[in-house]
Amino acid sequence: MDLTWLALAVGALSMLVVAYLAWSIGKQDADTPQLNTIASYEIGDKTFVKPERQITRFELLIEENCTAGFLAP
Repeated sequence: MDLTWLALAVGALSMLVVAYLAWSIGKQDADTPQLNTIASYEIGDKTFVKPERQITRFELLIEENCTAGFLAP
């Protein structure tokens, strides 16, 4: 058996395990009322993630432009 197919099969299996674990953890309820309150916050999470995505896109843009000159024939 080719090792490429083995690596792909192991990677696919691991992604299924991760998806199952994420699903099972997300299904569980928080233990205390205070944790339930914190878990219900969505606005703060989205407020933090949006600027982070913009910074990451900017960094990728810079990286692509800088490495394009070095890799061009």
